[in-house]
Amino acid sequence: MSVDTQAAVTWILGQGGAVKVSTDAGLVNVSTIESLPANSAIVSIVLTSTSVVRIPEAILVASADLTNLSLSGTEVGDDCMADICMLKSLKSLYLSGTMVSDRGVQSVAKMTALDALDLSDTTVTDASLPYIALLERLVYLDLSRTKVVGSDLNCLHGLRILAHLDLSHSCVTEHFLSRMVDLGFFHRDRIPLEIDLVGIEVSSALLTQLQDLCTVVI
Repeated sequence: MSVDTQAAVTWILGQGGAVKVSTDAGLVNVSTIESLPANSAIVSIVLTSTSVVRIPEAILVASADLTNLSLSGTEVGDDCMADICMLKSLKSLYLSGTMVSDRGVQSVAKMTALDALDLSDTTVTDASLPYIALLERLVYLDLSRTKVVGSDLNCLHGLRILAHLDLSHSCVTEHFLSRMVDLGFFHRDRIPLEIDLVGIEVSSALLTQLQDLCTVVI
């Protein structure tokens, strides 16, 4: 096995995290360094609710094939995002409850292979939306419990394969949801969209409009 891979797995497990590797035989969950298969590559790192605030560069270099990374519930911030943008194969990034702000999202926008992004329970605002809009492969986007108001939500119009948009308990207002309808956000050549609006005040008239255009969770 690669010395770099072995060192990375040792570090991840030492933080209380979980790691999954790919082998010729398929995907394997690694619980101890002794169980790490030879000729394997790290594809998933879960550091949820650990004390991690930053991932060492050597660990990132050894995780070049990483497709899934969860840092939810940690105190990682914008500087960490600047580090992990080197992970060009990353497809799923979970940052719920972290210290990531609009500045960090600018770095996240460089990870153009992402198809799932969770920014829930962070301080991100509408300023992040133009950068999120650059992630054209997004299928899942969670902006719940953020400070997003919705003034620029229509810039996400280009996310044509987005299947789930969670705006629950955010600061989004009915005015901007209505504007999304008027500007044709839901009228496009795309797969059906599910939008989560739990905790958002929406009039019955607008709700009826939305339900005609997409699946609404309320």
